[in-house]
Amino acid sequence: MHDRIQHNSTVVVIGAGASGIAASEKLMAAGFKVVLIEARDRMGGRASTRLVGSVPFDAGASWLADSQVNYLRTTADLMEVKLYPTDFNRALVQYKGVKVPVDPTEFMKAVERRLTLPYIKLRIREFFGLRKTLPSMASMLDPLLKKYGAQAAYAREILIVNEAANLDRTSIGTLLREHDLIGDDGYDPLPKDDVMVDGGMQAFVTSLAKKVKPSLGEAVQAVIRIENGITVQTTRRRIDADAVIVTVPLGLLKAGAIQFDPGLPVEHKAAIDRLGFGNEKKTCLVYPNMNWSKENHVVGLHDSPYFNFIINVAAIKGQPMIMALSAGDKQIKADSLSIDELATALHENVRAILGSDAPDPIDHSTTDWGNDPYALGAYSHSSLDTLGNEAEILQRPIADRILLAGEALSNRNGYVDGAWNDGQRAASLIISNHARLMGI
Repeated sequence: MHDRIQHNSTVVVIGAGASGIAASEKLMAAGFKVVLIEARDRMGGRASTRLVGSVPFDAGASWLADSQVNYLRTTADLMEVKLYPTDFNRALVQYKGVKVPVDPTEFMKAVERRLTLPYIKLRIREFFGLRKTLPSMASMLDPLLKKYGAQAAYAREILIVNEAANLDRTSIGTLLREHDLIGDDGYDPLPKDDVMVDGGMQAFVTSLAKKVKPSLGEAVQAVIRIENGITVQTTRRRIDADAVIVTVPLGLLKAGAIQFDPGLPVEHKAAIDRLGFGNEKKTCLVYPNMNWSKENHVVGLHDSPYFNFIINVAAIKGQPMIMALSAGDKQIKADSLSIDELATALHENVRAILGSDAPDPIDHSTTDWGNDPYALGAYSHSSLDTLGNEAEILQRPIADRILLAGEALSNRNGYVDGAWNDGQRAASLIISNHARLMGI
């Protein structure tokens, strides 16, 4: 624990998502003056909840993942937030026109065996300081489809959504580096101990901001290095600061949405370029009642051209909602439909798989993070160009005063707790090195 620092050092934090909130709260607790800037008219970032009918719809982050090792799960418990476990391990899968109950345990063991050799090779290369790109997840999974059928098909749909990308453009480095393959429990490619949050993820993330009050509707245009400090140019003003933490999504860094003067170091730019940043669409239907099967939390849709799988929210939270996720090629095809057409297609899937008695929905909604101007995508993943050292590079301070943070820099990329943890990491670096970083 850091002692409170008595000084007048100012840190600008850009982005009031989980990472920006975490960084701001930690800095303020340590005695720093924090200016939190957010381009949206709300806090939460990609934790975004809206009411569809009268039911909260998590348009962005939906789960506290791997809840047994997730710091935010502990926080939610302490705050007495009601949580709803989601069971991904037993699902109903539509595969080659047949509804198949799936328990993918056997398939997971096959995946582990298939990953063991590349895992060992990766570690040997890293030991000798060698870097080499890795094969795609599709090259690993597709040969298993014939043998394991619906089990493999279901895991494939889950992984597509987990990476928000096509598996032929996603490196198995995601599996090798972000999960403990060689362990007592082996490797599990499916979500584990995931919980949904009562009232939605945005409300939960926002509630974690105890002291900080962000400036909303204010976009940052430039981060300018000056002598002994930083100037941040926004759409409203210029702010002089001792340091800045940039927590905007990777998509904005890729697009150069914020001008850095001087520009970002070459190695930072290269790391940003090598990381993948995928897109994902969520579509939800709200019904007047829950007149369909609630036996399965998840329904895999291998045969669907538009949806990877359905989340049976009625079975999880007892609310009359269905939520479908689209990523990879299916997200691209889903984008070709209007909102009403997409809702109709989803309702047809619900009736075909969960029960023909399902009534007509009373409301619907959909999302498209790829076209969101403050995200330009859903979350990061390992691309075929990824070398494995990207997060390490991006975590390095720039000119001692500029730090990047967010889920893309975390060993739990794509998760709310990953974003939170990395925001705290960046704040801790400023706190522990304040005398040098701030020039005080």
